[in-house]
Amino acid sequence: MSNPDNPYLGLRPYTEQEQDRFFGRDSEIHILTDKILAHRLTLLVAASGVGKSSLLQAGVMPALRATGMADLVYHNDWAVNPDADLKTSLVKHLKKKQRVTADYQADFTLPLAEFIRLHSLLCEGSLVILLDQFEEFFYYQRFSQQREPFIHELAGAIQDPQSAGAFVFAMREDFAMELQAFKPWFKGIFDNVYRIEKLDLKAAKEAICKPLSNIGFSLEPELLEQLLQDLGQRELKERLELPQQSDRQTELFVEPPHLQIVCQQLWLQAQTDADRQIKLGHYQTLGKTQGILTGYFRQKMALLKREQLRLASKAFDHLVSQHGTKRSFPLAELAELLDENESALQQTLDLLQEAVILRRIQRNGSYWYELYHDIFAKSINDWNRDYKLRQLRWKVAKGVAYALAASTVLTVAYDGYSNYHNRYLQLGPETVSDRVEIYRGEPGSWDLLHQQKFLYETDYARWDIEADKRFQQQALAELDQIEIAQIGQLPLDHRLAAFARVGLFEKADQVGKALLDSKNDALLGTLSKQQGGIRTLASFTAIKQMYRKNPELYDETVISLLTITPQTKRLGIINELLHDNLNCKPKWDVTDLCKQVIIALNQFKPEVSIPKLISLLDAGNDRVREVVAEALGEINALVAIPNLRQQFPI
Repeated sequence: MSNPDNPYLGLRPYTEQEQDRFFGRDSEIHILTDKILAHRLTLLVAASGVGKSSLLQAGVMPALRATGMADLVYHNDWAVNPDADLKTSLVKHLKKKQRVTADYQADFTLPLAEFIRLHSLLCEGSLVILLDQFEEFFYYQRFSQQREPFIHELAGAIQDPQSAGAFVFAMREDFAMELQAFKPWFKGIFDNVYRIEKLDLKAAKEAICKPLSNIGFSLEPELLEQLLQDLGQRELKERLELPQQSDRQTELFVEPPHLQIVCQQLWLQAQTDADRQIKLGHYQTLGKTQGILTGYFRQKMALLKREQLRLASKAFDHLVSQHGTKRSFPLAELAELLDENESALQQTLDLLQEAVILRRIQRNGSYWYELYHDIFAKSINDWNRDYKLRQLRWKVAKGVAYALAASTVLTVAYDGYSNYHNRYLQLGPETVSDRVEIYRGEPGSWDLLHQQKFLYETDYARWDIEADKRFQQQALAELDQIEIAQIGQLPLDHRLAAFARVGLFEKADQVGKALLDSKNDALLGTLSKQQGGIRTLASFTAIKQMYRKNPELYDETVISLLTITPQTKRLGIINELLHDNLNCKPKWDVTDLCKQVIIALNQFKPEVSIPKLISLLDAGNDRVREVVAEALGEINALVAIPNLRQQFPI
């Protein structure tokens, strides 16, 4: 709260007891007093922050009392039950004036007009009911079932011919059209309207200087002139929404809340001055009007801790409307609305009350909180927007940091995995090695975990690679294409074995087919020799085809067929070869065939090979029988003796 000796009250409205410190509104007080005494209803409207409440309490009410013609009831609470609360204010006034006993119980079930008429009989002079901050009735009761009945009742009380009372509605001008709701019952609702402006420079000078002179202080003339100009230019800038101060010749006005804040801070800065004077230096030290007003609210918020700032931000979302008006909430309801702990929330709200940002009011046994002054609405919304933006940036930065950390971990893991599991070829400098080397790792990666290392040399040399296809590093994942390109440069008769050696059997089969279709005896001879080392279906088929179509390659193809055929299927191919050669082609010399067959049969177990050799004794070719007999003798096949005696009688 403000220092008791401070001549400026800050944002707190002046009360009737502080009328000797309230200056700058003499003209408005006289006009408004006359209007109230002459009309049943007076509408007092003004922009937010102009000082309606201070004018009513510290100006108009003392002036009305001074006439000796009025008994005054001041009421400004519209949040809960407007009808009952207004009746309660009237009864409290009568008890305070001792017009009724302290234990007096009024009948609150009476219609409002009858209730006011009955109790006005206990007043001295005309009853004047001043309804301040009346815009809050429309805000709080907008969707309430009490709204229409209360408007109807209040309109009836204002027009009650049996009552001599007068009413004053004081409200923000931007809510004045809400009074259209009275039209069905009170068509003259707008007949007597009085609008007050912000302080002109003359009135502002009185409001600044007279409170100081009352306590023996003064304001340096240079400071007074600059202060009035700064306050006036600030108001003009906000009113006309100018980007900067204007040099245009326009009448300047001063907003009372800004005047109070600046002067209050000046007093706190200069109250110990030996000359009892507020000087220009004090003003400049505080940053002038701009610095004082900009930092006023934020300095108060800076006193809150991090968790309290979070709670304050959430509370401001509900305590300030989108239209910049204050809203009132009971503590329990606000805590439930915010989904926050009630005790922790109350501690934060009480700190804001001590900072004169919020006001705490007790209604029906519970605490309600609301803005101390509408002038804070814009500052709060600006602060809250900036706070939420800072929090959002912090969360984004935090999320980015987490994402970067996770990305770093994933990058390191992926880099380590790639460099551990992948391989690449490297062709070193000519002066070092001519061999193609294999390394572990991923070429071009960061190798953060130092996984890359030399593994071994390949059989390929630099000169095996075409000059235009040589590389420094090449991922092993591309080895197939490298091998195909490299082997493709070899002569046709070397490609078959080269492709098979590196596991490219499909390419080997394609080369084999090309050789087979070439009809070139030299190439076919190469093919028959090389195919025996390639155990694929295509190779087997190619050898059989050469065996049948190329008698001149008979020996080579037989050997290749027996070599390429798996042992489990070799008896079948032996039968086929013998059948073809012994029965179909007797003109051929089958001795070599038999030799190869015997060699192949000897790879089997005796119980498999001996019966087959015995069957060959029946061949019509003497040379075959001689070879078979020799083979049976080598394996000491005693079971074959009867057959041998039959074929070779002694």
